[in-house]
Amino acid sequence: MKKATILLLSSLTVLAFSCKPENANQNNTPDEPEKSSDCSIKDITAYAESADREKDELEIDFSADGKTISLTAPETFSYEAPVDPTKVHVTVTPADKATSSIAATDVVDLTNDVTLTITAEDGTTAAYTLHFVQTPQTEVKPSYKVTAEEKWVKEGAELHLEKTGGYANGLTVLGENVYYLDGWILDNCLIKALKVSDGSYAGAVEKYIGSAATATETCVTSLFTDQNGHFATGKHNWNGGAGIRIDIYDGLAAQPSYIFHTDTHPVTALTSQEGRYFTVVGDLKGDAIVTTTTADWGGFNAAIPGVYVKYEVKGGKYVDGSREEVSVVNNWSLGKVQRASIEDPTCYIVYNEGDQEGTEDGTQFIHFKISTPGESDVEMNRACLMNRFLDMQVFEVNGVKFAAIMQQGWAANSQVETRIYNISDPEKVKYATPEDEDYAAFQVFSYAHNPEAAMPNSGRTGRLCVTVDGNVAYLYTYTVAAEGFGARIICNKLTFNEVYE
Repeated sequence: MKKATILLLSSLTVLAFSCKPENANQNNTPDEPEKSSDCSIKDITAYAESADREKDELEIDFSADGKTISLTAPETFSYEAPVDPTKVHVTVTPADKATSSIAATDVVDLTNDVTLTITAEDGTTAAYTLHFVQTPQTEVKPSYKVTAEEKWVKEGAELHLEKTGGYANGLTVLGENVYYLDGWILDNCLIKALKVSDGSYAGAVEKYIGSAATATETCVTSLFTDQNGHFATGKHNWNGGAGIRIDIYDGLAAQPSYIFHTDTHPVTALTSQEGRYFTVVGDLKGDAIVTTTTADWGGFNAAIPGVYVKYEVKGGKYVDGSREEVSVVNNWSLGKVQRASIEDPTCYIVYNEGDQEGTEDGTQFIHFKISTPGESDVEMNRACLMNRFLDMQVFEVNGVKFAAIMQQGWAANSQVETRIYNISDPEKVKYATPEDEDYAAFQVFSYAHNPEAAMPNSGRTGRLCVTVDGNVAYLYTYTVAAEGFGARIICNKLTFNEVYE
């Protein structure tokens, strides 16, 4: 903060501008000493009471004619309380034997100009205008330090899993429950729930029926939540064809109702392998936008076109013909796209490149992009990422955007981590690398799900979900080993603390 400097004006100068000598000594008798007509200011200082500082010393400046005294607030940062003009303490030292209309004990409100009157010994007066000047605050963006607490961990029998396998491991949070899928690739799924407070088992939603007679047409892989109290399941076919089915639920005891699925609705131009990842913004029973991506099931096929598809929902119904396909890259093996909002078309895109078979461990393949129509894409430096993405969610804390990305190394039993990045600054997103001295301000959190690399995950699957309450985010993660053991749901409580330098 800039320290105030006080400009002292000599009494002779002030006297020349301010006093009224024509009134001086008019009542003096020849036997009395002549009374002083000096109504100048020898010294003046001022400070304002401060909400988060000891006090704010004000800089003093006189106008050219000596009649206006400007009290200027010191510079402050945007994260501090501004200087308060309503509680100003002004200390005036007038000329000898003169008096001031403002005492040192007075608290002056300078929201509007205030008149300061100096009265000389002989009654001569001088009026000064006190004028408060508020300097603009300096904008400073904070970095964030995240403190983490592993709130609860549930695994094995605590999850009440009835199926074997781990491909269908969708995860979402609605109200007091965290919902997760219990299913296998060639079977109908069950939807289970844990209490968000302590991870205790809450029960199961009615069995997901699917859309056709054969199991291969009913594979569910996604759960997601809208902004108005509904969660939904998304379908993806194991047998190589594209498939979408979106069913919405209001809670644990709800009976599902579907918006659309590709067996009965005229969605004719399905892209190959569309439907493994779903996201939604808006209200599924009102207006919403559903985004799906193409993906190979195991994440190995180089022939999958790298596109995402947007569907519109109006009044709780799919809008026929609203399907819009957007190309991101020629091909990818997996991809997920999250739209910012119905109004904001910005999309957050994470994907893996095409065929990765036979690739050496340690080579980066995950891409993360921020894509806004009409603007150049912002892509994260790949050195910040691992080999395979498993899931992604962008969320806000106090208006600042963060991206949580669940990732894995190349091998089936390699490290699984969830990392959180501050993506509010596009320059940081583009250029930050782990070697940077301030890298901790970019990658603000990392959680190792299998620190000993002992958890088989040959399907390269995992899901996450983030909810936010003030400056606290709750990170829920779900990992399931392909062999059917090692399933684990974890709740981490993350407190985002602003740090200013």
